[in-house]
Amino acid sequence: MGWVEGPCAEAADLRGINTLMLDFYDDPTFVRELFKFVVELALRYARLQVEAGADIIGIGDAAASLIGPKFYNELVWPFEQRLVLGIRSMGARVRLHICGNTTHIVEGMGRLGCDIVDLDYFPPVSLARKAMGPNQALLGNIDSVAALRDSTPEKVTKESPNAIMKRATGLLSEWAARSHATHLKPTCRHSLSMHNCIRKISAGKRTLRYRNGSRTYRGLA
Repeated sequence: MGWVEGPCAEAADLRGINTLMLDFYDDPTFVRELFKFVVELALRYARLQVEAGADIIGIGDAAASLIGPKFYNELVWPFEQRLVLGIRSMGARVRLHICGNTTHIVEGMGRLGCDIVDLDYFPPVSLARKAMGPNQALLGNIDSVAALRDSTPEKVTKESPNAIMKRATGLLSEWAARSHATHLKPTCRHSLSMHNCIRKISAGKRTLRYRNGSRTYRGLA
């Protein structure tokens, strides 16, 4: 899997996050020109990765979670869409990663139609599934700090089955269940305890075998 930065994240790298937030108000025309530049840059980089063998390209646009739905829909979303469509035209699948509280923009994230959408632990999975529809895989929705980094192996073992079933029961269509469309994972990269990660994986496998007989959903485990 390859990776590029989304328009808001890359613009924040270039301008500074605080300056970019002011730009949304002070000079939206400049923001659009900046987004156009960084998307063209991302597409060039994505193409090189696809040519090197990447069949999935992730788009990291975490800074987009810091703005409201108005600016997201008017300024950020059109350029995320341009990036998604450009990567798709190269024959690759698209994974969208916007960590943070995306509850207020999750509907727009769904309209992008990405194959995989990373979901931080703030938005309810039911809300995200409604926005994404049955065919987009949801990845994450586990608090990687409280549930993994600052937890214990015993707590992980105890809580993982509850987390899995909370995220799976009643949320997946029959197609989604067959296609492993909800995946349990930490929502963002942190320095995690290897013991806790192993317990999370083991608990996921045990829970899914119990609920589904001999069948284990590989994406969830």
